[in-house]
Amino acid sequence: MQSWATKIILYLLFGSFCAVGPVLLFIATFTGIERAFFIHSSSSADGVVVALRRVPNSAKKSMAPTFRFNAQDGTTFTVNSDIYENSLKWRLGGHVRVFYQREHPENACIDSFWQLWMPQFVTGIVGGGFSIVPLLIFVGRRRAAARS
Repeated sequence: MQSWATKIILYLLFGSFCAVGPVLLFIATFTGIERAFFIHSSSSADGVVVALRRVPNSAKKSMAPTFRFNAQDGTTFTVNSDIYENSLKWRLGGHVRVFYQREHPENACIDSFWQLWMPQFVTGIVGGGFSIVPLLIFVGRRRAAARS
């Protein structure tokens, strides 16, 4: 027999799973739509990788590229990506396609799946996992109750 304190803790844990999963899925969906609008309304340019940054305080070999591109008005911009990837993907002097907003070219992004969609992808996977766990528990309890 479980004590009332144990039951409260278990219900709070279950409730947090129930709340966190859909919230993360909502965030992934909302930011995904926002990213799609960004891509649709962006201008594109050719850029060059000018530097590579390692993950701070890590032994991993992931790198984030710093790239330079010329906007349509001829202005040159240098942008640091916040997305770290396998270091073999990037090389200094490598050419990249860049999406940027004319009003905010400092927020440019490299045209690659991971650079464009990594935050939404990871948030969606985690949100899906957090949503499936309570669903499986709920279905299991319903089946057990139906057998009784």
